[in-house]
Amino acid sequence: MTETQRNKTAGQAQANFLPGDRIHLRRPTMNDAERIFHWERDDEVWRYDLHRPFSNSMAQFLPVFERNYVRGNGRQFWFIIEDEKHIPIGTITYFNIDYRLGQVEIGLGLGDKNRWGKGYGPDAIRTLVKYLFSLPGLTRIYAETALGTCTR
Repeated sequence: MTETQRNKTAGQAQANFLPGDRIHLRRPTMNDAERIFHWERDDEVWRYDLHRPFSNSMAQFLPVFERNYVRGNGRQFWFIIEDEKHIPIGTITYFNIDYRLGQVEIGLGLGDKNRWGKGYGPDAIRTLVKYLFSLPGLTRIYAETALGTCTR
């Protein structure tokens, strides 16, 4: 099986809903676009991301959001992080799947800054990691961040 075929298989096998201890991960819908657009434009939210996405307008963002977040591009797979009341508070993704090395990269962004430092991020990471380790062939999960210091 080629890497492209494996990536498509991983995307097809992707769960639509993953429960955590306090959070839930679910696939994005177009109803999430406005919230995520605003999160992407917040410098503080994206402070530690090496590859910050950015759109100048909602009109520019919508087709990118639909293609990458909702339909999926076959290389990166997104979830919306919801709190206990199913209110969206951030996003989490996995990408750079390398079956030859058995590894995948993850990324997390808590867009709701009122939820920072309250355990939602670690819960989302544990939930996604548990799911990823259930997929065949993955033995390593990693994340990269930009240099900086946490202010909270």
